[in-house]
Amino acid sequence: MASNTLPKRALIAFTSEFTDKFYANGDTTGLYYTEVSHPIAVFHELGYAVDFVSETGKAGFDPHSVAAPALNEEELKAYNSYSDKFALRDAVENSRIQKASEVDSSAYSVFFAAGGHGACYDFPKASGLHKIADEIYQRGGVVSAVCHGPLIFANLKNSTTGEYLIKDHKVTGFTDEGEDIIGVTESMKARNFKTCKTVAEEQGGVYVSPKGPWDDFSIADGRIVTGANPFSAHSSAKLAVETVEKNRK
Repeated sequence: MASNTLPKRALIAFTSEFTDKFYANGDTTGLYYTEVSHPIAVFHELGYAVDFVSETGKAGFDPHSVAAPALNEEELKAYNSYSDKFALRDAVENSRIQKASEVDSSAYSVFFAAGGHGACYDFPKASGLHKIADEIYQRGGVVSAVCHGPLIFANLKNSTTGEYLIKDHKVTGFTDEGEDIIGVTESMKARNFKTCKTVAEEQGGVYVSPKGPWDDFSIADGRIVTGANPFSAHSSAKLAVETVEKNRK
């Protein structure tokens, strides 16, 4: 597909894992709310339609992401009253999410992998999501991810070259320091989960860390766009669209 015919449509990928008691206090993990809600707002503002996908067609929120301080007062009120602007809570709770195997990738110019620690469980082996991301990339689209979303790059290959998609590309993602600060390093080690930095380096990418683990930090290298943390969800989505439009000219 020629770059100037790329559709103005983004596909946001969710983790399907939301049941394991990941945190030390017994809380489950899952999808991180603002890593979807903020990109949706950006995509709509820039004239892009949005759809959702997960490997299984199901998803659930990390409870830490739908409470203060992750949500501000306005966001929390909207979430609790099911009045969030894009009906995101309703979509997730009622499985209004496409299953990866049923997606027509030609409808999209942006693949955007949202994070949440649920991504540690399924993104590295999500062959359906990998296939979609590669197909969008092969058509001249952008593959983007934020926070733990870059774990999607584990085992994701460029079907044209046979190499890992992020080989020789600069990428970012949630920092090892951040994992320590929120107290989940041991939980990750117990499950043999790899950090974003480790995945990037193992796939031949160049991991670039933000100055601070919570700094808004997003980068583009070619048609690969990544953001470092929840505070980078807005900027990474904006950069993904800017990258598509730059390649459209």
